[in-house]
Amino acid sequence: MRSVLYAIVILAAPVGAVQAQQWTPPPAELIERARRILQSVPIIDGHNDIPSKLLEHAAGDPDKADLSKSQPQFHTDFARLRQGG
Repeated sequence: MRSVLYAIVILAAPVGAVQAQQWTPPPAELIERARRILQSVPIIDGHNDIPSKLLEHAAGDPDKADLSKSQPQFHTDFARLRQGG
């Protein structure tokens, strides 16, 4: 069993060694096309991390995290929602 584990580690090692390719921006035509599409079909990010962050930082108890004040460890708090952020 141990030799199988070693074989897996040895075979998987080159995968981690592959360097990530550097990001290059898309062509300007694609950017303009995306902007035109977004004018008529906007994307709304409805993700909210409050439930998972409450579990992580406040043991799931909303009373332990005052969301009326800035909570930098959360993506959302009411103070930033009021500011439009």
